[in-house]
Amino acid sequence: MSSVSGSAARKRRKSAAAPPVRPAPGPKLGAWTRARRGSAKSDAKTTWIGIGALLGGCVLFAALVSGSAGAAASGLHRGMNKGLLAAGFQVREISVPGIDGERRAQALALAAVPDGAMIFAVDLDAARRRLETASWVQRARVARRLPDRIVLEIETAQPQAIVRIGKDHAVVDADGAVLDASPAQARQEGAGLPVIEGDGAADALPSLLEAMAPYPDLRARIALFSRVSGQRWRLHLAGGCQVELPEIGVEAALAGLAQLCLRPDLCIGEEKLQIDLRKAGLAAIAPLSPRSARPAASAQLRGSDI
Repeated sequence: MSSVSGSAARKRRKSAAAPPVRPAPGPKLGAWTRARRGSAKSDAKTTWIGIGALLGGCVLFAALVSGSAGAAASGLHRGMNKGLLAAGFQVREISVPGIDGERRAQALALAAVPDGAMIFAVDLDAARRRLETASWVQRARVARRLPDRIVLEIETAQPQAIVRIGKDHAVVDADGAVLDASPAQARQEGAGLPVIEGDGAADALPSLLEAMAPYPDLRARIALFSRVSGQRWRLHLAGGCQVELPEIGVEAALAGLAQLCLRPDLCIGEEKLQIDLRKAGLAAIAPLSPRSARPAASAQLRGSDI
């Protein structure tokens, strides 16, 4: 084989073993990283702009609802109000379930919710506080019923007794608070309630009624609970009988009185008698006045008779 052919063969082998041609290099790592950072910053900026807009909208809406957006947003506030009113979010009805007559009128006046107002602008808590200033309101809750109704939910104080002051009467609750009702309302609510009089009577009545709870028949016969000198009770039974209770030991005295009421010979509640139970274990019975048809001598019952 000639030297020329050997040289050509070597060139062919060298050419076959040569590495392939690489493509042109891309951007360097530093440039790529900077480009990515720029893109990330742009994305973050866009995200925060969106979050800021959302938060701003929420703050603005809260300000509009509370009515405290300020002068800077007054124009937008008016525009939002008009838009919500046009959409039907305005007060067209104020309901007071379970409350009628003068009390309903008073509740509406105290709540002071303007008819036709934008419903989200109504200050519910302020309306509730105004309602609870009325003594006959135990608790109140004011709620929205979208799109156009406000509901005044009122829990009324429960009448406990009728206080007699001269010729005037007033209904009081269990705490002795006078319920500000009209005379007609007082007569309606006072049906079946005990009538009381005297200093401190309203405050002392709950404990007396609790002691009297085991004797419903006796309780039904009492026409008037009279507080004497702010210290003790005098009971006026239907028919004119008058009972003097002690300052201490009321429970025992009531138990004895309940037993006396079972005695047909005494006819308690039908004759004008005075029964004095101020001495423990003793009941002194006498005519309420010397002109009574009953004999003037008093009767005393001791021990097991009480």
